[in-house]
Amino acid sequence: MPYRIVAGPIDTAAVRREVEDPGFGAILVFEGVARNEFEGRPVEALEYEAYPEMAIPVLEAIGAEVADRWPGARVSIVHRTGRLA
Repeated sequence: MPYRIVAGPIDTAAVRREVEDPGFGAILVFEGVARNEFEGRPVEALEYEAYPEMAIPVLEAIGAEVADRWPGARVSIVHRTGRLA
């Protein structure tokens, strides 16, 4: 499933496999990370939450917009939940 919420780390290799195609010249994986400070204050960790019943339709809408703008493009959007140090 290309649009999903997962608990814990995202398997970026699996995401790549979902979208790769021998006819494509590139695959872009955007992977967010936690920074060590925010507005001058240290950040020890972030706790990510999601409400799948609302989030999945938004992810699907983003994917539909990509498909409309760039026919033939493949998209997988995965949002993680849980603690990120």
